[in-house]
Amino acid sequence: MKNIDAVIKNFERYANDDERLKDVIKIHLGLLLKWQKIVNLIGLTSEVEISEFLYLDSYLALKSVSEFLYEKKIDVNEISDIGSGAGFPSIFWFYFLSEVRVVLFESKRKKANFLMEFIREAGLKNYEVKEEMVKREMLRTDLIISKAAININDWTRFGISNVKKNGVVVSLLSKPSSEIYNKVLEKTPRVLESHIREYKLPNTDTIRQVGIIIKK
Repeated sequence: MKNIDAVIKNFERYANDDERLKDVIKIHLGLLLKWQKIVNLIGLTSEVEISEFLYLDSYLALKSVSEFLYEKKIDVNEISDIGSGAGFPSIFWFYFLSEVRVVLFESKRKKANFLMEFIREAGLKNYEVKEEMVKREMLRTDLIISKAAININDWTRFGISNVKKNGVVVSLLSKPSSEIYNKVLEKTPRVLESHIREYKLPNTDTIRQVGIIIKK
């Protein structure tokens, strides 16, 4: 994948001529292509796949979550992204929740170094990288999210153990994984509310979902 502009073009309808948003994507993707030669950050290769299933998916997921927080009048001061890898989905929090502190947890050194270089190059002042593995009941954060670091069967309980009372646990779901998620949720304690928000990836018409739990 060599054409950065092809990926950016898919964002035109969402960016609303926001140059800062487009600049951050360009910085991230440029570094991603450079670092991919050193460490395997992503498994996708085509412009369409990278645009659709990494950048657009992350953008639309965080848009959905931020709208939910606004509707519910939930204040979030700190977000923890577990097993951040290449930074998806949390590279877009700066756009939706500009004042929130975002902590990216990544235990693999090369991936953590990539995230630190991206944050520095993009000037994301509220972002921090921690090169460590998060364990159950290790954190007391406001919102916890992971794109794929933890098995969906374990994620809800793991997330709830690491957020404060009334904290938020976010799961990125496909249609198949949402069926597993709903079954797991039935057995998950300390759930005050649970919601699923749905959105569509525009180029492939893929239906995606965001699972949102509020801790009791």
